[in-house]
Amino acid sequence: MTVYATLDTRGNNIVEYAAIKAFASVDKAHAYLLSGYDSFEWDVSTAEIGPGCFSDCWKKASGVPIKDHGKLYAGHLSFEPFTADDLNVQPRDGHLDGKPFWVTPMPEVLTVWSIRKANNG
Repeated sequence: MTVYATLDTRGNNIVEYAAIKAFASVDKAHAYLLSGYDSFEWDVSTAEIGPGCFSDCWKKASGVPIKDHGKLYAGHLSFEPFTADDLNVQPRDGHLDGKPFWVTPMPEVLTVWSIRKANNG
């Protein structure tokens, strides 16, 4: 089972155009998420990890996304590590930012919801 995770968050909200990585296990995804926390400053045993959420979408594409060999392409945008079948593509006709397609992964993407500071004194 593939597990997805990102460090690009505000709270548990995944930022637009976040870098998302794929992992072979939940343990590897958790290790990646916690790797940036110094154990002197943070109590990693208190980390709460769970699926993040997207505000509007993950990426906005101005061109029509094209499915080719199981992948999705739209101009210069990369939708790795997801397959085309992993992605929800929504047309946004007349949207104010002029980007007519919103692309969001359907699988859960793990984030660090919270973590406590270490008690070093």
